[in-house]
Amino acid sequence: MTPSTCDIVASEQPTSQRIGLAVLTAAFTALLMLMAARAFLHEMPYHRPQLQSALTARAANQFVEQIPPLYDRTELSRALLAGALLSVVAAWAVGSAILGKFQITHAWLGGLIAIFAGVSLISALQAADKGVALLTWVEQFAILSAGWVAAQLCNNRRRFRLVVVVLAAVGISLAVKGVWQITVEIPEVIAQFNANPSQQLQAAGYLPGTPEARAYEFRLRNVTARGFFPLANVFGSMLIILFGAGLGLAVEAVIAARQQAKANPKVRGEIHSGTLAAVLAVGAVVLVATVLTLTRTRAGIAAAVVSVIASAVVFALRRQLISHWKKCVIAAVIAILIGMAATIG
Repeated sequence: MTPSTCDIVASEQPTSQRIGLAVLTAAFTALLMLMAARAFLHEMPYHRPQLQSALTARAANQFVEQIPPLYDRTELSRALLAGALLSVVAAWAVGSAILGKFQITHAWLGGLIAIFAGVSLISALQAADKGVALLTWVEQFAILSAGWVAAQLCNNRRRFRLVVVVLAAVGISLAVKGVWQITVEIPEVIAQFNANPSQQLQAAGYLPGTPEARAYEFRLRNVTARGFFPLANVFGSMLIILFGAGLGLAVEAVIAARQQAKANPKVRGEIHSGTLAAVLAVGAVVLVATVLTLTRTRAGIAAAVVSVIASAVVFALRRQLISHWKKCVIAAVIAILIGMAATIG
């Protein structure tokens, strides 16, 4: 059996180089898996240190300030995810060290992340609940570090396209979840609550008639797409990123379909593969956009609209922007500072 060209090239590489490349590939694969898994990981509920959700209505009337907080499995999931992301960062460092070279891009961003990590750690150590504060610090530092490492690993177009494809696929999955949630899950939960409201409130740890019980009932009756998160705005913010990935693939599919149609005219009775792919890609984007509107998050919907308009402007003026990139960077920095000042104000 004749060895392939890839086998010959691989055999000519030093052992250390093959190991280093294998470690980097494993880090990139793990990063893709974790990125997709995070979209299906339940967000931590509100942390209530003064009342356990398992308390009965009678016990809730008593003085419960000293009752320890209820830490559920979602906090363990957050810790495991943060540890897994930091393992990816360590794997990238080990793989690069084995190769004997670190191809660093966006070093300034890494410096900002390091500064943020130091400042936020000082803040976490001064918190009243150091356990939750440190867990949040580790989680945020791990996410930011993994994002920076993703920029190092996606230093070629093939890996970058793979990330975009995975994000688009996750967007389709969450969109289907959102439609199912609106049409089936939430109506069933509301019907179950209406059958016996008092019992449902007590099972959730709320006293009927209290402000907490009314707030809980309002959230329960709120028919919005939330995905695997308890809040619609968190789900909507995630859909913005996934919508952008799907939109990019859809635009590319439409352009490719037009080029393919010109090069190979469709024969009567045949389905044009490029056109079919473009139709499916556009349909997926429409589905994600529809579910985004079902979240009813005004900020999220507005951000998605602004991002689409900005992307269209950048695409139309890409040549002018490239020739005047310094002015564009200065304008972007000024816009960011104005936005930060408006947020603080």
